[in-house]
Amino acid sequence: MLAHTASLLSSSFFVLAPMSVPALESTLPAAEQQLYELCQTRRPSDWTAGERLTVDRLVSELVALGRQAPSGSALRGKWRLAFVQPGLQDTLYPGADRAQLFPELPWNEKFQILGTADVINVAELLGPLLEVRAAGSITEDANDGTSPRRVRAEVSQGAICGSFTIGTREKANTGRLCGPLPIRGDGSFDALFVGPRIRISENVEGGGVRTVHVRITSFGGYR
Repeated sequence: MLAHTASLLSSSFFVLAPMSVPALESTLPAAEQQLYELCQTRRPSDWTAGERLTVDRLVSELVALGRQAPSGSALRGKWRLAFVQPGLQDTLYPGADRAQLFPELPWNEKFQILGTADVINVAELLGPLLEVRAAGSITEDANDGTSPRRVRAEVSQGAICGSFTIGTREKANTGRLCGPLPIRGDGSFDALFVGPRIRISENVEGGGVRTVHVRITSFGGYR
């Protein structure tokens, strides 16, 4: 059963070439470069009140710039959650059960791995030693290029995975020893800004909560 769960979570395995970013700083909007530098090693719980004001300003500037992903492929990759801008309801996950599933502990990271039609949400429980994974499918609403891309996700399977791995280090996370979890649900977000390093999204079900994700440029597949 454990092996079967791990197999399910990696059944949609895709490979991405590591992203090369030579001289990227010269082509990025100044706000994106500044936001990236601020977010590189930060988690949502790390920010002071003064820093949050700076990030809020940069987020608003980039959303106003309105860079849209030219295609769904721009969203592909592994993204680390770095900043949460509260919405009207001041919550990232409106459902209490979901909030308990992804506890806000200062040493944990959260990631989102997006493929062309697949998603895996990763939430660390004890750092990289223990994590919860929720996997499913994604679809994009039709878009005329004048409005944010709306991405809908349907989570159909979950697992709790330990640090014990099977196989090579490069494929460690696809070979993690996992136990099944009864995770099901759906949700959607609007991709307000998608750049080479930064993604700003708005959680449709979360009362206008906006999130800033930083792309993991060395990512080469489901890790």
